[in-house]
Amino acid sequence: MSSSMEKETEKKPSGFLQNQWLLFLLATALLSAAYWFETWPLLAFLALIPCFALTDHPKATDKIWEIAEFLLFAFGVALYFGYALDLKFIFPIVGLAALYTIPFVLFILSRMASGPLTGQFILIFFWLASEYILLKLLTFFQWTPGVHPVFLADLFLSRPEWLNWNNQTGYLAASAWILTANWLGYRLVSRPFHWINLVIYLLIVAGPLTASYWLTTEPITRTEMFSLYASDSMSESGYAMHGEWIGRTAAWVSVLVLLFSVIRNKIKKK
Repeated sequence: MSSSMEKETEKKPSGFLQNQWLLFLLATALLSAAYWFETWPLLAFLALIPCFALTDHPKATDKIWEIAEFLLFAFGVALYFGYALDLKFIFPIVGLAALYTIPFVLFILSRMASGPLTGQFILIFFWLASEYILLKLLTFFQWTPGVHPVFLADLFLSRPEWLNWNNQTGYLAASAWILTANWLGYRLVSRPFHWINLVIYLLIVAGPLTASYWLTTEPITRTEMFSLYASDSMSESGYAMHGEWIGRTAAWVSVLVLLFSVIRNKIKKK
């Protein structure tokens, strides 16, 4: 019992990470900068750290809808910058901001049902699943986003050479890359410092970048991804053989996690 309480206490953020308004302002500023400075989007590997902190707040389960509002506004402002401050895109901006908020809400709800030690890593699965569902919907209705960001991976639209490694993983693997780096970054700042955590974070960020520098393969682009799913012509080789398998796998894992949370919640109420 005491050891589990110690683990729970260790997971709680401390210091400025408990200030929800500060986290909200940081999230808004970092996300907006990541979308605005599209030619050098290194901030993508830091911008979601305050969002992870908001959902890991000790009182997150009591203030779930307040946190959802913080995240919705932060993503909305950031996407407004991503859409070049053009208000004619207000409806897709609001829709995408809501889509980005849903994974964080699902994580908090899952934690409420399954217990405080629920791993924050499942938030990554929720996000990737939402992107995969969005991809299927967009291709079903035959709508393409043009030059504007839709997926988290689109932060690298101006830097496709950073994704020379994605031939086997698919385009949305860049979203998984960003999310994993931010999750590790949050763990780095929310726990007592250990150099191993810093090394792991730097390796996750620098590894794919280094691989892209040495690889001569052409990256899978968003246009190719939409073409594949619009035609639904899976072949027996290359990218077309497995498509966006990371997003597809995340969708199935998310379903299992949500089912487990519902069952666990039912058992707790009995």
